[in-house]
Amino acid sequence: MITVCMASYALRFITGGAYMWMFLNWALGIRANGCRVIWLESVLPETPLASLRSDIDILVSILSDFGLADSIILVAQDGTPIQTQHPTLPLEVALDADILLNLGYDLAPSFIRRFKKTAFVDIDPGLTQLWMSEGSLSIANHDIYFTYGENVGAGNTMIPDCGIEWHYTPPPVYLPEWPVCTAPGNAAYTTVSSWWDSDAWIPSDGTYVDNSKRSAFLEYLDLPARSGAKIELAIPIADAAQDWQDRVLFEKHQWSIRRAVEVSASPESYRRYVQQSRGEFSCMRRGYSLLRTAWTGERSINYLASGKPVLLQDTGTSRFIPSDLGFLRFGNPAEAAHQYREIEKDYQRHCLGARRIAEEFFDARLVIRNFLGRALA
Repeated sequence: MITVCMASYALRFITGGAYMWMFLNWALGIRANGCRVIWLESVLPETPLASLRSDIDILVSILSDFGLADSIILVAQDGTPIQTQHPTLPLEVALDADILLNLGYDLAPSFIRRFKKTAFVDIDPGLTQLWMSEGSLSIANHDIYFTYGENVGAGNTMIPDCGIEWHYTPPPVYLPEWPVCTAPGNAAYTTVSSWWDSDAWIPSDGTYVDNSKRSAFLEYLDLPARSGAKIELAIPIADAAQDWQDRVLFEKHQWSIRRAVEVSASPESYRRYVQQSRGEFSCMRRGYSLLRTAWTGERSINYLASGKPVLLQDTGTSRFIPSDLGFLRFGNPAEAAHQYREIEKDYQRHCLGARRIAEEFFDARLVIRNFLGRALA
């Protein structure tokens, strides 16, 4: 049996159900391929002990629901094992794995070198390479490098390859945990999104552009009035004055605004939120569009698997994934309004198309089988 050690950073977003599903879809897909999964969780050094204990309780509870609680190893970023109130596997089990699947960015190079074989997965295509080329991000050497961006390393974009051969992999979705669900009649198109970003500004054509989700959505402020679309954003807003002003502004323009923690505090609440949505509408960080990454986000595929049409801002033409039935893209507000109306003309057909795309291109069993075939070759 192949053993895969999956490096996760779920503890840093333990109340973010959408983030947790990114790791769960990988872990469940690995297990569905007949492999053993080791869940290697890294802990930031500044994490207070009381907070760490509480967060570990939540993590163990979540993984217990999926039969993964006996697969956990906790380490510091340098690989030092961390003792917890819950029994965990010894570090030697991880180091004996056939491969380290690294979904994080900050494990120490000295620790990564201790594994037999290593594969890095880039979940922020274009931005990862940009940060690496600027020297603001350093990634340890791995045996093979994967990316969610189809155009990374393709040579026909502005994305620097950083001297690395990048292999495309779609993000996986574990379909048995994401069945098709019918939304209530009054359901809105939704998305769970970040808002402010501390590292938002990125270079473009000799200047810097705001790469936050906030700036991306502001360009589509008039979309509900323009199209009649019912759209709801679940974002991490607080009681700060700027957040309150943003909420008032968007609601004035007929958007519905929710606190992300209200709908996505756990994997189950996030899944329920997706399943009760009519579809997904989401803008993309400008970096993904400007760099033409041809990226499909891991959250969108949860909507597709649930039979929900996805209306997503264009990040570049995909070589594989169709964008005419169940999964439509837009480049400006007029296109967004047009594509929304196209979905609504034949909504049920687009629902069927959404699930079909998930089954053909993002099924975790197929994605991870191909991934392991290349990574272990």
